[in-house]
Amino acid sequence: GPLLPAAPFKVRASSTQGTWITVTAAEDEIPGEYNGVIRVSSDGWTVPVPLSVKVRSFSLPKRFGMRTAFCVMDGFTRKYYPDDFASRKRESWDMMLDHRLNPDDISRTEPPDVDDLLYARKRGMNSFNILNIVPPAKPGQIWVPYGRPEVIFAPGFFESFTNRLAAMVERLRRQDLLKDAYIYGFDERGPEYYDGIDVFWKKWKAAYPEIPLVTTSRQFKDYAQGNRSRNGVLSSDIFCPIIQHFDFGVSEELKKSGKGMW
Repeated sequence: GPLLPAAPFKVRASSTQGTWITVTAAEDEIPGEYNGVIRVSSDGWTVPVPLSVKVRSFSLPKRFGMRTAFCVMDGFTRKYYPDDFASRKRESWDMMLDHRLNPDDISRTEPPDVDDLLYARKRGMNSFNILNIVPPAKPGQIWVPYGRPEVIFAPGFFESFTNRLAAMVERLRRQDLLKDAYIYGFDERGPEYYDGIDVFWKKWKAAYPEIPLVTTSRQFKDYAQGNRSRNGVLSSDIFCPIIQHFDFGVSEELKKSGKGMW
């Protein structure tokens, strides 16, 4: 379920309700065992719940160690909070960052705000998507998960896509954010996309060799299941296969060849 802000909540009669308790130790906290009590109160009735926390002799780095791409989608935030979109977005980003998760969005149809990225980097963010390889959203369109092959592989699309990115990439480079950036594309698409992916990816690596392409297309699945001669089956930088199609041996093989694996 969602990580909701701490606040009173109702529990139905004869039922149970789980809740999250977050305990944070300071970076320079003295190692050892710390004991306390959580008090659960309702209508003047209080139950003490003992709590014991063991602080170990290391601290987590401020910059996150694991790359994640948990989506905070601007289109949906703006739909439900049109009057205070900016503050609600920052609130949701803070909630993610509090739990060491990148407040990312693989389905972006507009590049992220650089000030937001700088804020998140100060709080530990280590990767983010610049843009999803899809046509621009139409007025009122909340989400564009993928584009049809006849649209995104048509003459001129690559040029228009990279033109939309050019100014943003330079801003990211000036702020030293480019090393954490990637682009995303071809959301869970199948073999009918591979020829086009191959052409797009090769053009992309010529234009922006330092920015990896991440995909959840079925390339990894097809490669792992033996379809290795198919054109474009490895035309990407970082593969993110659906979990039931993951193969550890194939993953290690591709990583040794320089591919990334999420």
